[in-house]
Formats: sequence, structure tokens, C-alpha cells
Amino acid sequence: MSFAQDQAIAKKLLRFDRTINFVIDDDEMLPGKLTLPAGQYRFTFRNNFVANRLTLAIDDDKGKNLLTGEIKERRASEDLIVNLNVGKHIAYVRQRPKWRCEITVTERPKG
Repeated sequence: MSFAQDQAIAKKLLRFDRTINFVIDDDEMLPGKLTLPAGQYRFTFRNNFVANRLTLAIDDDKGKNLLTGEIKERRASEDLIVNLNVGKHIAYVRQRPKWRCEITVTERPKG
């Protein structure tokens, strides 16, 4: 089996469109804003902050929590798989609500 076939199978099995990497630093989360088409994503959060046990959350524009996760150690990461529908969403660190990424989700292109 070729590498391309392996990747295609893995993508179907994992069922996410792509990975988005976030970095939590001493005073912010990067990126701070994103625009993505609707779909399922793997969000990878990397803790470069000095604190341990950071709680991550992803909420929709109505304040409904879609997903919560935790990074237990400094310099560790956490993967969250999330299905994003059209609208506004926020990914943030619960202990530091200003550390956030505003996510605008648009219609998936046809074709």
C-alpha cells in the first residue's frame, strides 16, 4: 500500500478534515483568530506557559460548551477532536479567558 493510500485510509478512520495547532504562551493563545470551513478538526494545544493543569474549552456563539480538555503538564500538548458548524466559536483557556482564539466557521465549499 502506498503512503497516499495510507493517508487516505487514516483520514477516513480519524474523520477529521485537518489539524489546527495552537500555542499557549505566557500571555496569549496563538493564533488569535481563524476562519475555517465547517467540518471536523483536530485541535492540538501546546502549553508553553509556566502553569500546569490548563483547562481548554471550545464554545459556540450561544455560550454552549462543545468540548473541554486539560493539559496536565507544562510543555505538554492535548488533542481535541471537534465538529464545527457554521457560526462563531471560541477556543480558550478557562483559567485565563483572555487567552482565546475567535473562530469563524463558514459554509463548506461545494464540489
